[in-house]
Amino acid sequence: MSGRLDEPAHRRRLLKPPFDDVPRRPSRSAPMTLRIAVVCGGPSPEVEVSRLSASQVAGALRSRGHQCTTIEVDAELWPALQAGGFDCVFIAVHGRCGEDGTVQGVCELLGLPYTGSDLLATALCFDKVAAKRLFVTEGIGTPAWRTIPAVPADPGEIERAMASAASELGYPLVVKPRHGGSTIGLSIVRQRDGLVPAWETAAAFGEVLCERFVAGIEVTVGILGDNPPRALPTLEIVS
Repeated sequence: MSGRLDEPAHRRRLLKPPFDDVPRRPSRSAPMTLRIAVVCGGPSPEVEVSRLSASQVAGALRSRGHQCTTIEVDAELWPALQAGGFDCVFIAVHGRCGEDGTVQGVCELLGLPYTGSDLLATALCFDKVAAKRLFVTEGIGTPAWRTIPAVPADPGEIERAMASAASELGYPLVVKPRHGGSTIGLSIVRQRDGLVPAWETAAAFGEVLCERFVAGIEVTVGILGDNPPRALPTLEIVS
């Protein structure tokens, strides 16, 4: 998964200008004022980045005349969204709950429009293995991989499984959590003695994914809508 604009570990560079022939929405002489819930927080390690994103989003929307209420992801999310009289929800949650389909599901049950992909697409993308299997089905290239359990059946299982994955996929070996993004829990292993420590780092977040390393530049292209889809400018992520 690509990084975000507000991740401190990355900076982004525009590779391609926006398309000039993409149809634009007609301007309105009297813009509509919307009541928007900006949802943030949650149980992810990225919670503080999420709150920062929500603050920036809410500020930008208010400067354009919209009414914004920031709501944390907790036990009160459902009643807050249900009683708030909102026109739509801006999801600013990073990681679990916001990127795995949870908040999207709440919005759909409440009949509230929300930003981003729908529940199914979000859940599939959050699970790297599910996404990779979908890519293979659609003929899209993806690095070879293996999964390693987060809870070993016996003390020697992880060392054997990691050594087998390295033998099959080669070094450098990418080791990361199966779920999540923003390189959290990710390691690049270059020799055998780094295998188990890398597994320990990733296993703190659940099942572990080992992936063949691919050298090259990392780029991301956002897509808006689907009728028709609109490609945003290409961005290179530079560490």
